Amino acid sequence: MGVVAALAAIVLLSIPSGKDDSNSHGPWLLMAILICVAWGVQAFCMRKAAVVGVNDATTFGWMTISGLLLVPVAFVMMGEFPSDAPWQAPALTAVTQVLNAVGALFLVMAFSRGKATVVAPITNALAPVLTIVLSLAVYQTLPNVWGALGIVLALAGSTLMVYSDEKSGENSVAPGAADDGADVSPAPQKA
Repeated sequence: MGVVAALAAIVLLSIPSGKDDSNSHGPWLLMAILICVAWGVQAFCMRKAAVVGVNDATTFGWMTISGLLLVPVAFVMMGEFPSDAPWQAPALTAVTQVLNAVGALFLVMAFSRGKATVVAPITNALAPVLTIVLSLAVYQTLPNVWGALGIVLALAGSTLMVYSDEKSGENSVAPGAADDGADVSPAPQKA
């Protein structure tokens, strides 16, 4: 039910408000789908790495290296260098990337500790909702009916997914990922 609600929320949040027609066409939906697929594959690979015993630092380190290797691609996509940008542009970009890196680090740590089914729905369903709510507050506007329904469905869907996974007891720690390195084998039984 949570997945269905989240999928319905995606569709509802994609409906343009009608005020600004420029966002209602173009390749943005295809790019959003490609990003969704890429993040899903990334989450699967992070969880698989944690299950086979790859530690957090290694996974995060390779994520950082691959991100740095893509810097030239970002410059090519940018076109010419924006020399007339105010100082706030690189400052806000730096803050955004630091927050992104902190979020990615905590996501890797959650996946390696067996909390993927709890963390993934929250980060994937609630991040867009938080973005929408902040945008609405900053621009002092109210969402249209479809947007409001999408926000409610995203909240309900992520809550249902987290609740069902917590209820089913899916809280196992991945092999080799114990926090303190203590021996967690069962105590010997007395005769």
